[in-house]
Amino acid sequence: MLPSRPSNDSNASADQRISGHATTAYSSPMPPSDGNMKPARSFSFAHTDSSLSITTKTKVTASHKIKNRASQHWGDLIKPKVSVLPAIFVRLIMFSIFAALVCVFALVPAVAFLNKLPNSLTMVTVLGVSVSLLLGFRTNTAYDKYWEGRKLFGAIQFQTINLARMIKVLVKSKTPEMAERKVTALILLGGFPVAVKHRLRDENECTYTDLVPHLENANKLSSMPLTGNIPFDMCNYLQDYLVSTEQSILPILQGISALQDSLANLERIKTTPLPKAYGIHLRQALTCYLLSLPFQIVPALKWLTIPTTLLSAFVMLGLQEIAQRIEDPFGYDLIDLPLDEFCEELAKNVKEISAREDSGSLFAWKQPSTLSVMAKNKAY
Repeated sequence: MLPSRPSNDSNASADQRISGHATTAYSSPMPPSDGNMKPARSFSFAHTDSSLSITTKTKVTASHKIKNRASQHWGDLIKPKVSVLPAIFVRLIMFSIFAALVCVFALVPAVAFLNKLPNSLTMVTVLGVSVSLLLGFRTNTAYDKYWEGRKLFGAIQFQTINLARMIKVLVKSKTPEMAERKVTALILLGGFPVAVKHRLRDENECTYTDLVPHLENANKLSSMPLTGNIPFDMCNYLQDYLVSTEQSILPILQGISALQDSLANLERIKTTPLPKAYGIHLRQALTCYLLSLPFQIVPALKWLTIPTTLLSAFVMLGLQEIAQRIEDPFGYDLIDLPLDEFCEELAKNVKEISAREDSGSLFAWKQPSTLSVMAKNKAY
């Protein structure tokens, strides 16, 4: 005999009778809102109760504070600390004065000895194309160095976290002294990006406040004295510590080699500016173009030659100045890479890894082979 249908006396609709178990309406308290919160997002979910037969979807509103780092705002038009306008302001005034003199000698009847200039834009077009190619190459080369610097510092961040995890898990501490040296090695490793940052800024001393905590106990790892290259010394200290543990350390040594490789590439970016001859030629071409521009456009634009020359100089000189600044992105300017933020976050992550308990025994990991055991096995 077939089972009978449920009666139609139930208040639940057909789409609400999803399963034999039921749900009750569930409401979630709204999170407190303030003036700083972003527009709310909403989502829905179903709450099931075993005693009823209704599934109710409830809409809950959640707020977030997600910020887009790449967002732009019209208020950026009046930020002299970021804009290149203060750096090129004097040159803009000079080219504007020159354009004004050309207009006076071409348009004022009393002194108009330039009133017979040809009404042709051929020279401006030819020079404009050449200068645009030079500026495009200059800007692309500078941004390539900026982006490569960011990628290399990101590689240092990854390798530092990876090495901290491997040292924490793979290097076993048999005595309290070895455990203390292990913590010192992790602290030293967390300071490697900080040392790289100061190295790229030509700050080769070891007395900076963000670097001293990472170096104060470094003599427990090695007896080698510090030299002028602090990141290189840190790698040597870590290498001496790992060798002294007499454990399987090949993956960790490969990570240290990767750190040194990233450091060498960053120093290559730092110490390899644009060839001087190219920079001088670009400035000469820009000057010739901007000085010849008023003579070519004054017959057609009249007194509008002055603002036209000013705007052209602003665009071209601004691009040249931006390219010159971003080709060395490791300084303290607002348009440089935020290396201080990267180092602070990385040091915090390494500190958290160092504070965690060694959980290798939970996974039944075997004790790494010592160098002496490996030598005996190789002999046999």
